[in-house]
Amino acid sequence: MKTIILENGQSLTIREAKEEDAQAIIEFIKAVGDESDNLTFSGSEFNETIEEEKAILRDHDEQ
Repeated sequence: MKTIILENGQSLTIREAKEEDAQAIIEFIKAVGDESDNLTFSGSEFNETIEEEKAILRDHDEQ
């Protein structure tokens, strides 16, 4: 986890994603996929399930 103090005095904390973040990650990727023409996929083409995303996060955490 890392905390950064912004120019306006607010603090921003960055942490690694956890399994409980899986749904929010999927929603974010789908939203970004629909907003950009510069990605190789659209939001509707991103079909990972919550369980698949949780497995990815678990695998990353174990490394």
